[in-house]
Amino acid sequence: MLVLRNLVVAITAALCVLISVSAAEPAVKSKPPETGGPAALLKAAKTAELHGIAVYEPTTVELRVRDVKDWAKLITTIRDGKGEAVARVREYTPEEVLKRAAEDEIIERLTQPTGRGMPESLKTGILKNDFVRRFNEILDDRDFYDEKTFKDVALDDGSAYLAKLGKTRTMHQTARLHWGVMKALFPDSIPDIPADFRTIRVQVRDEKEVVLVLSCTTPCFWNVDVKPGSKVTGVILCGCRAQEIDLFENPVKDAPIVYRAAYATDGTRLPSECLDGYETSEDPTRKFKVRERFEAGVKELTEKSEFVSMRREYAPKSGAYTIPPKKK
Repeated sequence: MLVLRNLVVAITAALCVLISVSAAEPAVKSKPPETGGPAALLKAAKTAELHGIAVYEPTTVELRVRDVKDWAKLITTIRDGKGEAVARVREYTPEEVLKRAAEDEIIERLTQPTGRGMPESLKTGILKNDFVRRFNEILDDRDFYDEKTFKDVALDDGSAYLAKLGKTRTMHQTARLHWGVMKALFPDSIPDIPADFRTIRVQVRDEKEVVLVLSCTTPCFWNVDVKPGSKVTGVILCGCRAQEIDLFENPVKDAPIVYRAAYATDGTRLPSECLDGYETSEDPTRKFKVRERFEAGVKELTEKSEFVSMRREYAPKSGAYTIPPKKK
């Protein structure tokens, strides 16, 4: 499993390099979600400090096997496929997986406790991973939800609001809606969506003007809390997959946001080359080239060659990032 995860990470990290030259990519349908544009950002950067955060992914990005509360009930419900909504979920499960889920022995084992001194069988472990994989595929499939199929599903208020947005939903909103749908369908098995789901929190506490460079390789919602006395005068929002941002309580209205991710907020590919500040490769030459391209792109947009602070890590460790960083 570790080898597989490392392979997935490597492939995702390489997407930004390949994206601009791949002839197989779908036609571009979206424009970057920018406000103000590069000229306004450049003007803002002249009197501002430059602070950056670059990560591979947020802390919580998908459902995990250990999150499911009642595996036997979840699998038997999907396997039986009763009702139009559950049948829709069942469509995402390969027949080979459903065939294994029909074995009474496996379902019986799913009801037995596991943990210290009680190892899980290989068959049930594989089956759980198969179902979790399908769940996480559903999260990002814009075609999964339709009003007719799920008309009888009682959604919570937040999910109901997202459902009404229709085709205007962003990828982040789509993933949250689909988690809410699955929670409503399987309330005894699927937990509430985590508070930090695909979200990175940032607190700006700098009394000086600040331009933020926020980079994430995987889909991310940046929740930026601008504390009293602080000003975010511009943002470079970048990475690979769809990025979104909320500048909360920022006194600078319409602060310019320049978007340099490879995919738009609706999941469609953009024509411009992305800036990704985090590189997972262990190859020092590749790391240098990715970082060099990132820093050159930031310099082109801000005319600044150095960050006052720049943090790079695979995922946030805990809590919110602070600008400027807390002194150790």
